[in-house]
Amino acid sequence: MRAAEATVQRELLVFSPSDQGLQRFYGQVTFSDGQALLVGGVPLLGSSPWMALLVPGMAVEVEGSWEGAGFRLLELRIVAPARFSYCR
Repeated sequence: MRAAEATVQRELLVFSPSDQGLQRFYGQVTFSDGQALLVGGVPLLGSSPWMALLVPGMAVEVEGSWEGAGFRLLELRIVAPARFSYCR
C-alpha cells in the first residue's frame, strides 16, 4: 500500500492517494436545487443521479479532481444519513 496524504482544504477533509490523480473529500451539502450542488460551499461540477435527491445537511463522499473554484466529480456517495426516503 502506498503512502497517502490527508489535508484540510476549504473546511473539507481531502484525501489524496499518492498513486492516482484523483482526490476524495467528505463534506456536508450546503445547497441543492436539483441541478446545482454545493458541498461545504464548493460547487460540484458534473452530474450524478444522486444529485437531485440531496438536501442540505446530508453528508457525501465525492471523488474527482479540483477544477478552478469547483470540484469535478467522477463518483458521488451518500454517507449520511445511511437510510432515507423521498416522495415524488
